[in-house]
Formats: sequence, C-alpha cells, structure tokens
Amino acid sequence: MNIFVTGGATSGKSAFAEQSLLDIAGDTEKIYIACMKNDSPAAGKRIVRHRALREGKGFVTIEKPAAVGELADRVKGTSILIEGAGMLLSNELFRGWDFAYGNRNEAALSRWQRQTEDVCKNIIHDILSLMEVAANAVIVSDEVFSDGRTYDRLTESYIACLGQINCALVKKCDRAVEVVYSYPVDLPVKGGNI
Repeated sequence: MNIFVTGGATSGKSAFAEQSLLDIAGDTEKIYIACMKNDSPAAGKRIVRHRALREGKGFVTIEKPAAVGELADRVKGTSILIEGAGMLLSNELFRGWDFAYGNRNEAALSRWQRQTEDVCKNIIHDILSLMEVAANAVIVSDEVFSDGRTYDRLTESYIACLGQINCALVKKCDRAVEVVYSYPVDLPVKGGNI
C-alpha cells in the first residue's frame, strides 16, 4: 500500500504519516528516511523533536538528505516512510546555491532554472524506485500552494517543481491525505491531481 501525506508546517502530518505506516507495515521492517539536513539550530531542534516522537515505535532511521534512490537495495521488501519530498527538493535544488549572489545574477538564475526540470525528474524517479521495491510506502510532502502570494522566480520554480513531484507520486498511491490542524482529509487520487 502506498499513501501520500501532505499538510502545512506543524499540521500534524508527520505524526499521521508515522501512524499510517505502523497501521500498514504488519511484520515488515519499518524504515524512516529522514531528508532534513541538520544545517541550522532550528533544523536541529526539529530533528530532535521528530526523533523523540518516533522513539519506541520500531523505526530504523536513515538520514538521507539527497539521492534517496541509492537506498533501493536497502528498502526492498520493507515498509518505508519518506519525510519529506519538499525537504528533499530543497536540498537537491538549492545545493551550492549562493542566495546572496544568485538572486541578483540573471545568468546564474537562468542556469539554475534550466536545472530545475532535471532535479524534479530525478527526485520523482528516486522516490518511485523506492516505492516499487518497498512492501509499503508513506510519502510526506508539503502544502505550499494555497497562500495566494506571489514570490520571486526562485521560489515560484520550487513551488512548481514540488507540484510536479506531488502529482507524480499521487498517481502511484492508493490513498492521498492532507492533514489540517491534525485532522486527516482524504483527497481524490484519480489521475494524480490533488
């Protein structure tokens, strides 16, 4: 079984995703693929909090902030939770990006935008390859599409790419859920549009 979970920041999507995996895993090994990079005090606090929430639930945690497809042999026949697609995209898309310089440099920004399509395709391929070999998969992503704001080109490209990733993943899932204030809301999965 494959489940796609989305929601805003601190919506409760991680707790819901963990429980969903526990519900479907049966006797299979449960692997938690953590994609957040520990690159700031805030990230470190979130990582510690998430580890504490998983404690005692039987998860094997693998820290993998990029190239999750490399785990295909390791996760074969297991039940996996990937936390999360938005963080994975951020890590891969902005690797080496100089935010102070790049946003003001048109050539660098254009070059980066051309690479965005390849990064999206690679992430979709990597996650789908894990879903194909795992017994069960729960994929967590982020709801960043409905605030009604207009952003700079960099952020708009990130949002568009995450939308492509989410739609591709939903097409391969049996269930899609948006968690809103800790309440799960089932989404239609027909055709991969959410």
